[in-house]
Amino acid sequence: MAVLCGLAFMLAFAAHAQEIEEKQKSEGVVVELGPTNEWVVREGSANAGAAVGVEVPVVQEWLEIELAGAALGTSGHTELSGALILKRPFGLSQSTEFMIGAGPKYA
Repeated sequence: MAVLCGLAFMLAFAAHAQEIEEKQKSEGVVVELGPTNEWVVREGSANAGAAVGVEVPVVQEWLEIELAGAALGTSGHTELSGALILKRPFGLSQSTEFMIGAGPKYA
């Protein structure tokens, strides 16, 4: 089984990724769209795909729920994954926030 280092390489490619966020002011829902990738160390190959997510505030400035999914094109098939994450936001400035979260992931 190949060892996947997706997280490390996602951070390396994050500078090149463009994320589209649409905020609906009336409900505070955030729609997230963007690229995703992973690197298979043993094979020396990369897989790329797309990710989509929806973030909904449950308790304003205290709890948010994110439902996300991704599809990666791998050799011969498509790998699907999804996650349901409960997050606690911390506002650092008017345009920046830091979040801590946990939840189940399906891969």
